[in-house]
Amino acid sequence: MNIKIYHITILIATLIAPFAMGEEKPAAHQDRDEAMRNMEVELKGVSLNEQRSKVGFEHEMRQLELQRKRFEVEREKRSLQEPENPPRGSWGPEPGGPGRGGPGCPMPGKPGCPGPLCPVFMLFCLVVNVLLAFWVSRDIQQRKMGSRIWIAIALLTGLFGMFVYALVRIGDRPV
Repeated sequence: MNIKIYHITILIATLIAPFAMGEEKPAAHQDRDEAMRNMEVELKGVSLNEQRSKVGFEHEMRQLELQRKRFEVEREKRSLQEPENPPRGSWGPEPGGPGRGGPGCPMPGKPGCPGPLCPVFMLFCLVVNVLLAFWVSRDIQQRKMGSRIWIAIALLTGLFGMFVYALVRIGDRPV
């Protein structure tokens, strides 16, 4: 009987001992708990990265909005500093450019004058008008017909007056 009590005590001790000593959980439970902790850490990392991305995006949007407002303010400053531009002709240069009444331009301060070429162009037109008037004068002298008024018309109207003279001259040909 003593042996039986001894065996029962050992049996009970072996059954109760693991719980009394805080025996570790089986390996499957440890792996699962570790996997759960890893997933929680990973989820927190993803959440943190997501928050960082969101904050970075909001920061970038604020920077872009600030830059847009700076451009608007700069545009407003420029529009307040410059006087309102008068309407330009279809072939004139940009307002404030070289065509704003350069030296020798007949219309100082007006758009539409072709800048530094304005005096050259005007001189060219004057020379052409004088040459046309000279040609009309010589033609009248050679034909010994016509009036000297055509010289003044050719001088004042240029090519248009010369064409009218040529039409009248064709009609005056002796047959």
